[in-house]
Amino acid sequence: MAERKLHLILSIDTEGDNLWAKGDGRVFRNIERLPEFQGFCEELRLRPTYLVAYEVIENDKARAVIQQLARNGNCEIGAHLHAWLTPPYYEPLEPPGKHPYLHEYPEELRLAKLETVTTAIEDAIGKRATSYRGGRWSMDAYTMCALDRLGYAIDTTVTPFVSWTRTPGTNSGGPNFVAAPTWPYHPAADNPVEPGELNILEVPPSHRPKGIIPHSLYRAVGRRFGEDPRLWRMALRYFLNRLGRAVHPNPASESPSRLSWLARRVARENAPVLNLSFHSSELMAGGAPWVVTEQDQERTWASIAATASELGRRADWQASTLTQFREEWSSLAAHEAGVL
Repeated sequence: MAERKLHLILSIDTEGDNLWAKGDGRVFRNIERLPEFQGFCEELRLRPTYLVAYEVIENDKARAVIQQLARNGNCEIGAHLHAWLTPPYYEPLEPPGKHPYLHEYPEELRLAKLETVTTAIEDAIGKRATSYRGGRWSMDAYTMCALDRLGYAIDTTVTPFVSWTRTPGTNSGGPNFVAAPTWPYHPAADNPVEPGELNILEVPPSHRPKGIIPHSLYRAVGRRFGEDPRLWRMALRYFLNRLGRAVHPNPASESPSRLSWLARRVARENAPVLNLSFHSSELMAGGAPWVVTEQDQERTWASIAATASELGRRADWQASTLTQFREEWSSLAAHEAGVL
């Protein structure tokens, strides 16, 4: 197969500081730093996509930063949804200290929450968001179809080679995406992990196992054990992580060497996209449990620069927002049909 153009995407969950610390999610020091990060990206000729949560838009100072970024033109403003921070609220699933998944809510509340964040972003920046990622990686068939009906062009929630079932919500764990395709695809109406008939395009974050295990075997193990938190933990500990621990496309949580390996791996696959996925709070010291010091922050930013440099050795790559990628992918859809 001839080499194709590789698109580098930065898809950033744009939210409050250090939600892992179980705070209320409404402290936004990291948002104030985003214009500095945007300048850093422009120096590297990168075009980030900021997937913005409702609670960010509802804060006056944070909203002003998002509006500034939207006027900039060298980035995209998409949507992100934390179910417990987005109205309409639902007390049975939102006791203190719990972070429920969107897929735990009744369907009518899921749709209402999606409409809330969609309208809030449009009112703030004068343009409807066309890209989306579920908070805490929440996605199911109903939500994907709802996004499709609301006119979203891209989702970037489905993480291949990863099951979130061990991560608790209020009454259940997260979704199992282990068997999902690694290349962009139109999801099926009854299963967001399978290709199908919806117009919305899934652009998966670029997770890959690093090791000797074939992708097909990793997926087979995920189908068999990924729905059960206990069995999945055992499968990871005693089998999968020994043969090929998945590399997450996150410059904050992965080492620079593993992220560099990921860039080379995706390029060798002749894949159309390297989708780095991380949180705005991970760009700031103290914004995440693994980004504590200024040195951690510098390492994260340097990893992004190193990834761009790694791809810079290729003549046929470009930086894209999610919607820009969708526009180019649509023109190649017939050629790429069936290549997953």
